[in-house]
Amino acid sequence: MAFPRTVEQMRDDIAQTVELLAAVKVDELTLAIEEDVIAALKELIEALQQAKKDMKDKKPPPPGESQGENEQPLVDRIAELKMIRALQLRVNRRTRLINETVDVA
Repeated sequence: MAFPRTVEQMRDDIAQTVELLAAVKVDELTLAIEEDVIAALKELIEALQQAKKDMKDKKPPPPGESQGENEQPLVDRIAELKMIRALQLRVNRRTRLINETVDVA
C-alpha cells in the first residue's frame, strides 16, 4: 500500500518541481521538494533491495503448492511502515515550511 503511494507522491513532487523551476522559483520550498524526491527514491531503493535479499533467502514452496497460493507482497510490513512514516515526516516538514513561508509573506 505504501509503495505505490510513495511513487505517486514522488511523481507529483517532480511535476511540482518542474513547474517551480520553469517559473524560475528556486527558493527554500523548491529545494525542500527536491530533497523529498531524493529521500523517497533512496527509501524505495532500500526497500526493494531488502525485498530482493529476502526473496533470495526464502525457500521455494514445496512441490504441488503453487506460487499464487502463497504470494507475498513486494515489500514486507516493516518496510511498508517505514515508508508510511517517511511519507508522514515529509508531509509534516513541508506543511511547516509552507506555513513559515505564508507567515513571512
